[in-house]
Amino acid sequence: MDTHTNCEVLKSVVTAPPGIATAESAPSPVSSSTSEFFDFLKWLRKAAEHGHVGAQCDLGVYYANGQGVTKDDAEAIKWFSKAAAQGEADAEYCLGSAYWLGRGVPKDSSEAVKWWRRSAQHGNAKAQNNLAALYQDGDVVPKDYVEAYKWLQFAAEQGYEGAQNCCSCENVH
Repeated sequence: MDTHTNCEVLKSVVTAPPGIATAESAPSPVSSSTSEFFDFLKWLRKAAEHGHVGAQCDLGVYYANGQGVTKDDAEAIKWFSKAAAQGEADAEYCLGSAYWLGRGVPKDSSEAVKWWRRSAQHGNAKAQNNLAALYQDGDVVPKDYVEAYKWLQFAAEQGYEGAQNCCSCENVH
């Protein structure tokens, strides 16, 4: 069984304010109430404990969502941190979102920007879109329309709908 369940599709990890992209849910291979699912989680945990970056990210998603396990933001952060330490863009994005909202970690916009920037540099379109919004607003980072447009273009080039629908930096939100 492949223990990496498409960490690209994350849901309900955090709820962010308008203009800031949020994560979406890791799909379950089977219903989260079946014995097959619990067997899947057992193997996912083993893979995560052995350093499999995708399994670490996915396990973080399950803990963040309370999917098949007790919802536990601190445990989610633990697994996202392990995956992010290996350069996993979705885990970096989730850490940024957690810091933005203070989910399992103290609320810290500087840490959020740091993790979103790493995620964006690793190609995460949602993080790229978030950076564009932050540079456009200028509340957390210095206002910089050129930087906002750059990140918006990166996100749009990857097909991120929110970025593709923007005709100019004034419409980031």
